[in-house]
Amino acid sequence: MKKNLKPKDRQAIVIFIVLGLITIGSFFFMYKLESAKVKLDEKTLCPLNREINHHTIVVIDKSDEWEQENIYIIERLLSNIHSTIPEFGQLTFAVVSGEKGAYTKMVKLFDMCNPGNGDNANRLFTNPRQLKKRYETSFAQPLREIMKKLVEPGQSSSSPLFETIVGLIDQNYSKYLEIHLVSDLMENGSKFRFYDAIPLSEQVIREYPVYTKARVKIHVHTIERRRHSRGLMDAVENVWLESFLRQGVQIDFKRLLITE
Repeated sequence: MKKNLKPKDRQAIVIFIVLGLITIGSFFFMYKLESAKVKLDEKTLCPLNREINHHTIVVIDKSDEWEQENIYIIERLLSNIHSTIPEFGQLTFAVVSGEKGAYTKMVKLFDMCNPGNGDNANRLFTNPRQLKKRYETSFAQPLREIMKKLVEPGQSSSSPLFETIVGLIDQNYSKYLEIHLVSDLMENGSKFRFYDAIPLSEQVIREYPVYTKARVKIHVHTIERRRHSRGLMDAVENVWLESFLRQGVQIDFKRLLITE
């Protein structure tokens, strides 16, 4: 014969079941939270389990010298760009340079992802102070250490700018690529030498076609040289503008500084 449970027993069973469901739900929630957590590469701090949506590359053309007093302007520009990188966005600093007659090439001096500084962290599951420390030691401090190398004037016998920029676009794997170019735009490479003649945009496109599905935008921070006429600089900017716009790449120009 079936025994009827006392009210207290029924209440205890209900509480037991509810607590069990809460425990199972908590474990499931923690599992989902852990699986959604972004895992970072130890060296680059870039995500290992998700795509990089935003990649910012700063290219500094050091094939010609600039004046020492202009360095703080470039430093401020680099610091401003660094501060705009979104969480898990990638930032690359590179120079176009060659020494003692060596072949001019692009050299990466900084290539890291922003791991987040803790401002948007959930305090229940993360330690914002620890994240802030990681951001400072791994993403901010290394840039300050190489800043001198980035901004010090250089000199080289050539300046393969189109080759460099198109190469970066070809190698890109992010959805959005943003390139900041600090240069006087005077191409001096294997295909074109602007000091001799300014080519038509059709010629540049033929030699340097762009193939990409990503959204690409180029910001040119122009170094104007007093020895270059206004007419020459207008012609140079125009060929850069048409060569990229006609291939679906946005490009804009802003004067950064004037030097010899």
